[in-house]
This record gives sequence, C-alpha cells and structure tokens, in this order.
Amino acid sequence: MNLHFRLLLTVLASRFKSKLSSFVETKTTFTVLPTDCHIPFFRLMCGGRYFDFMDAARVDQVSRLGILGLMRRDGLSINLGGQILRYRKPMKVFTRFTVSTKIIYWDDKFFYVEQKFEQNGIMKTEGLVQGCFRGKPGVVPPAELLKRAGLKIERPALPEIVKWFQSQNTAQ
Repeated sequence: MNLHFRLLLTVLASRFKSKLSSFVETKTTFTVLPTDCHIPFFRLMCGGRYFDFMDAARVDQVSRLGILGLMRRDGLSINLGGQILRYRKPMKVFTRFTVSTKIIYWDDKFFYVEQKFEQNGIMKTEGLVQGCFRGKPGVVPPAELLKRAGLKIERPALPEIVKWFQSQNTAQ
C-alpha cells in the first residue's frame, strides 16, 4: 500500500505550519502502521518504506518553502538522482517517529537533502538524497529555482558526505 493518503494529509498539514524562508531543518511526524511492515509477523517497518516517508517529509518542506505552488504553476517535477540510507535500529509497528529534513547543499543541478528518522530522541535511520527539479526544457538549476521562489539563500560550504556521494554517483 502506498502512502498516498498520508502524503495528502502531509500536504494539507503543511498549509497550517509556519512558512519557511531558509533551509532550516523541518520535522514531520508519522506512525508506523501494520501496512508499513514487510511481513506483519515481524512487526517491524519494511526497509523500502523509509524512502516513502522521506518523500513525504520532503514534500512537506517544499510546500512550506513555497516551492510546491511554483511547481504547479510552472509544471515542474522532482526527480531523484540518488539516495543512500544507513539503518541503525528498527522501528516497531504503532510507534510514532519524526523525519528531520534539511537541504544541506546544492550544485548546478542537484539539491542534497539530509534526512533522519528519530524515535524518542534516538536516531533510527539517516539518509542523503540527491534530487533536482525538472520542467519541459529540462533541469531547472537550483539557483534559478530559488530565485523564482523568491528565496534568497546562500549556498552552504560543500559537506564531506556530499563530496563522497558525488564521487560515487556517475549520473552527473
């Protein structure tokens, strides 16, 4: 079962959260449901489901930054270039967790987003996502997207994890 209903709820809830003018860390809360478990007998969240929750949390952030409206207006889509996850501890069914999302860097093509899953202050999983915005003519450079959205944000220094990720990814 996909997260369509929870994604819709996340988008609706983001309308009532504070708007963002910079790339601060956002937190989105979810609950592990039985449909999120690979095999119900194990009562642990399926490894692939983490990516779905990461998508929903990024949509929350994009909406709060005002980019979701820009995407609708300009016919843009989000395309992923790559994702990596580091699983630390499993998440059990019926427990609440928070996905922290922060854009940590961008280059001429991609944004790099750090995401962390936490339960009761304990980090369960962490990941890095490389993604871009694409329109009819092709990839919209991050600097141009920020300008269109009216966001004046300076590019941060290149983090080591992004350097490593770029060296591993040949899709650029």
